Amino acid sequence: EQKYELTAAETAVLEGAIRESLPVYEFNPGYPYTHITTVYYDTPGLRLYDRASRSYDDNLKIRVKEYYYKDRCEKELVSPYCFIELKRRRDGMVSKQRLRIGKEHLQAFFRGEDLREKLRPELAEDTGKGDELRKSFDRAYDALRERLSVTPLKPVSAINYRRRVYQLNEEDLRVTFDDQIAVYLPQARLYGQRASLAASMLGRPVGKTAKMIAEIKCRKLSSGSYPGWLEVILCTLDARSLSKFTTSVNFILNKDQGPPRMPGQDGVTARVDGPMEN
Repeated sequence: EQKYELTAAETAVLEGAIRESLPVYEFNPGYPYTHITTVYYDTPGLRLYDRASRSYDDNLKIRVKEYYYKDRCEKELVSPYCFIELKRRRDGMVSKQRLRIGKEHLQAFFRGEDLREKLRPELAEDTGKGDELRKSFDRAYDALRERLSVTPLKPVSAINYRRRVYQLNEEDLRVTFDDQIAVYLPQARLYGQRASLAASMLGRPVGKTAKMIAEIKCRKLSSGSYPGWLEVILCTLDARSLSKFTTSVNFILNKDQGPPRMPGQDGVTARVDGPMEN
């Protein structure tokens, strides 16, 4: 995967070229934008943040994600589910365990309660892939339970952003554009008093940015072997090692000292990682 931090003008050029070769991918048909809130967890001493700050290619992220949509009147359309993710990056390779969970069960899961049988029925609505989904569920469930049993965690930062995806299918080249990026203080007990972590429920942002983040992913190709039409565009841009996790925690840590400055940005508020995620 490669990430690019772009201005609005750079985004317009890149997105315009990509639109000629890839369609907008709507996970929920009729909604070209997915809104995402990501809450990052860490130890009381911020061990995961410290490691991620020192090594982009050898770190662990534990996060909760909520996806939602907006209708034409800007009403937030939320789901009863969220996702817990365990993402490991090592030597340039990324692995991820992901568990869908009803929001009302989230705090019990983090307390260490065994909810395997209670959560499994939530797969019953999916048809045709029952065995595959159950095996995937068990792998993610066991990996997350093991990690949480040895790592005391608390929410340390939250990011909300809007995503647009270009791709033919989930196994092919995928390009995402994230904008409207804002950082928030995390809630201590997620979903304890609110049914959603949509932007309207998060309070005032600690900081936000006019910059956008583009990410290129292709499961079948390695970096540097993208289609020729895409290589031509990318050679004019500089890929960066970007982390929403470390940047959001930086914002939280610096909130009493004034917001950090983003390169090329002059405002008082400054800057700030659907179902398939980075």
